[in-house]
Amino acid sequence: MSKKYFFHLLWVLPLYWYLHMLYGYTSISDLEITLSTKNNTFVALSKLYIDSGDGFNEEESIENAYHQQNNNFSILFHLDTYKHIKRIRFDLPDVSNEFIIKEVKIDQKPINLDLLFKQKKIKMSDITLSKINHVYHLHTTKNDPYIILIPNLRKLLKGDPNKTIILIILSILLAILLFSKFNLFQATKQKINTFVSPIFIKNFIYTLLIYFVISIFLTKTFVTLLSIFYYKHPLSFANSIFTYVTDLFIALILGSIVFLSFYLLSKLNNKNLLSELVQIIFYIILFLVSLLLLLFSFYYLLSGYIYMEWGAFLEPAHIHAFKHHSGNDEIIAFIFNIKTYIFIGITIALFYLSHRLLPYVYANKKSFFMLSFFMMFLSLFYFKFKSSFQKNPITHSPIVMLTKDKIEKTSQINKTLTKNISIQNFTPIEKQKNIPKKYTPYHGIAKEMNLIIYIMESTRKKSLSLYGYKRKTMPFLEQMSKHALVFHHATVNQPRSMKTMGSLMLGTYPDPRTGGITWKYHTLYKKYHNHLKNNTLFGRLSKHQYKFYFGTMQKDFGGEGFKSFMQDIGGEAITLEDPQTLYKHNRKHREFLDERILTDNFLQWTATQNNKFAAILWTKSAHIPYNSPIHTFKGNTIKDKYDNCLVNIDNALKNLVEGLKKQHKLDNTLILILGDHGEALNEKMDFGHGNYLYEYSIKIPCLIYNKKVLNHVDMYQRFQPKDLSATLFYMLGIDTNMNQSINIFSKTPKDKIYMSNIYQDFKLGLLFDQFKFVYRPEYNISYLFDLNKDPDENLNIINQLSNKEIKRLKHETLQWYKYQIDYLNHHIYNP
Repeated sequence: MSKKYFFHLLWVLPLYWYLHMLYGYTSISDLEITLSTKNNTFVALSKLYIDSGDGFNEEESIENAYHQQNNNFSILFHLDTYKHIKRIRFDLPDVSNEFIIKEVKIDQKPINLDLLFKQKKIKMSDITLSKINHVYHLHTTKNDPYIILIPNLRKLLKGDPNKTIILIILSILLAILLFSKFNLFQATKQKINTFVSPIFIKNFIYTLLIYFVISIFLTKTFVTLLSIFYYKHPLSFANSIFTYVTDLFIALILGSIVFLSFYLLSKLNNKNLLSELVQIIFYIILFLVSLLLLLFSFYYLLSGYIYMEWGAFLEPAHIHAFKHHSGNDEIIAFIFNIKTYIFIGITIALFYLSHRLLPYVYANKKSFFMLSFFMMFLSLFYFKFKSSFQKNPITHSPIVMLTKDKIEKTSQINKTLTKNISIQNFTPIEKQKNIPKKYTPYHGIAKEMNLIIYIMESTRKKSLSLYGYKRKTMPFLEQMSKHALVFHHATVNQPRSMKTMGSLMLGTYPDPRTGGITWKYHTLYKKYHNHLKNNTLFGRLSKHQYKFYFGTMQKDFGGEGFKSFMQDIGGEAITLEDPQTLYKHNRKHREFLDERILTDNFLQWTATQNNKFAAILWTKSAHIPYNSPIHTFKGNTIKDKYDNCLVNIDNALKNLVEGLKKQHKLDNTLILILGDHGEALNEKMDFGHGNYLYEYSIKIPCLIYNKKVLNHVDMYQRFQPKDLSATLFYMLGIDTNMNQSINIFSKTPKDKIYMSNIYQDFKLGLLFDQFKFVYRPEYNISYLFDLNKDPDENLNIINQLSNKEIKRLKHETLQWYKYQIDYLNHHIYNP
C-alpha cells in the first residue's frame, strides 16, 4: 500500500470510530437492576424490551431471572442472544408506586447513576425522579411506567472518558498531516475549477437559497388558504403572520451560514496550512447547506400537496411506517398520478424563477439585509407567543414536524376543551332496545352450550377472503360461515389489543385515556371484589357453573395486566396457559410458531372437562413483524407476510374445530371468532395499528358459529366489542344486562359508534349514518368521510359542512369522552 493511501486510511478510521461510537449498536451480555420497595412483593411482571434497530416490539422482549433479599429485588436479564442492541426499555414491576434504585449493572460492571440521569441517557414515561441523600427515587405517576436507556451505553460503562474530544483532535491532526504531505487541497480545487467557476458555484448556492424562500412562501400561503376556505379552521391574525416565521427562521439560519462562509473564504489566502484547512471546512459546509436547501425546497412544495390531501403535514408516525417498509405502493401511485408531473413542472418553473431573481437580489442587498433582521425580530415574538397558536396545524413547520420527538401517547385531552362541556343533556346510547321479532328465535338457541372466544390478533376485515379479499387467506373460516352469523360492521373503539379485550370482558367502552381498565383492575379488585367479579362476562358465567380457560400465544399473556385481570375474574375456576413459553430458550423458533400449538394445548384441556366451559384463545402471528411458519404466498412483501400469518391462524382454527368434533363437543359449543383490531399495511403511509382511526384499523371480522343450530346469516348491525357480551348471554339463554353492553340483535346499521385513540395525538371519532367524523383536538383538525361513496377514505369532505355543524360534531365527541370517563368512575373505578 502506498503512503498516500495509508494516510487516507488514517483519516477514515477515526471518523468511522467516532460515528460508530455515537450512533452504533451496543453488544451486552447481561443487565442487572437492583431496586428497593416499601413492600415485599413478587416482581415477575417486570419486562425488558430490546430495540435492535426497528423499534420495540413483543418479539424483542425478555423475561427476567430475579432474587430477593428483604425488600431488595435484583432483576437479571440475559441478553447474550442479541448481537446488536440500540436501545433498552425496562417496564417497572407492578409492585409499588415508589422505587429506590440501588444499582444498575451492565455485564457485571456498575453504571454511574449520576451520569445516567444528569446526561439524559434515559427517557422516562409516567415516572418522576428525585434524589434524596444521594439516593435516586422513582415515583410512578400513572399506569404505564417505563424507562428507556438510550445510546450510547458504552459511555456509561467506562464513565465517559471524553472519547469524542480525543477523536476530534486526532482527526484534525491527521487531516493536517495528510494535506501538508500531499498538498491535496490545491490539486482538488484546481480540478473543480476546470469544470465550474467559483462565480457559478456562488450563484448556484444563492439561487438555491432564493428557491427555498419562495417554496416557503408559496407552500405556507397555499396551506393558509386551504385552512381557511377548505378545512374551515378559524385563523387568528397572529396565526396568519406567524405561520411563516419558523420556516423563514430556518431559511435565515441557512442563509447566514452561506453568507458567512463566502465572506470568510474571500478573506482567506492559500499560503499556509491552517488557511487551507479552514477553507476545506467551509467548502464542506457549503456543500451540505446546498444539499439541504435543495431537499428542503422540494419537500416544502410536496408538503403543500400533502396538506391538501390530509389537512396536516407529514407526522412522525408516517416516518416510523417508512422505516418498516419500502413504500413501493406509494411510489408506484406517485409515478402514475398526473398530479406528480404537474408538481415536477411547478418545481422546475420555480427554480428557473429563482435563477432569474438572482440579479435583483444582488442589486438590492441592503433591502434583503433589512428583511433578514426583521425576520429575526419576528422570530423572537414566535418564541414568546408560540403557545397561543402552536396547536393550529398550519403554524407548524413541515421540517420541524419530521424531526419532532412526538410523545408515544397522550394521557388525556386538554381539560380546557371539556371544562364547559355538560353531559347532563347527553343522551347515552347504552340503553337496551327491543329485539326485532325475526331475531327472537336466537334467544336461548345455545342454552347450556360451551363457549369459545377465538381472538385473532391484528386481523383486519379487509384482508379476509370471507369479506371479498382476492386471496384465500382463511378458506376454513369461509367454510364455517355456512353455519354462522357473519357480522359486516364490527368496529373496535380503539385499535389496541388491551382496549378491546377489556371492553369485551366488561361490556363497556374502553377508557378513552391512556391506560386500560385491565391495568388498574387488580388494585380495584381487592377493594370491590364482589361487584367487579360479578360484573364481567366470565363472572356472570361462573354463576352458571362454567369452568374457564384462557390461553394465548402472546408473551406474558399479552402483558398490560391482563393475566392478573383474568385470574381475578376467573378465580379458582380458570386455567391459564401460555404454550409459547415452551420455546422461550429458542428465540428464532419462537418467532415462527405454528398457532396450532395453542389449539392443541386447549384440546388437551377440553379432553379432561366434563362440565360446561368458556374459553378465550388468543393468537399472535399477525402482529408485527408478521412471522409465520406457513408460506402459502411466496412473495416477501409486507402483505405476503401478513397474509401468510392469516393462513396460520386459519389452520389453527381448523385444528380447533376438528379436535372438538373428535371429542364430540363441537355441536355443543358456540364459537365466537373476531379480530382484536385491524392493521395498517402501508395504506396512507401507516404501519401497524393504534395510530389512526381509518377503516383498515378499526373494522374487524366477526362470526358466531355453531353447525348444529345456526345457518349462514349476514348481519349488518353496527356494533363494538362491548356489545358481544349481551349478545352471547342472549344466545346462551342467560337473561342479564351488563354495563354498557347492548344486544347486537337490537341494533341497526346506522347506530352511532363513538371512537377514541390515544397514540401519536388524541383522536375522537363518531360513526353516524354513512359518515365518519374524526376530530384531533391537539391540532384542531377535523375529517369527514362518506363511507358509501369513499370507502377508502381518500376524500375529506369536512368543507361541505357549515361551521355550526362542525362545532356540533366536535361538541358531541367531547361530550361522549367526558361522559365515558364519568361512567367508568362511577361504575368501575369507584362503584
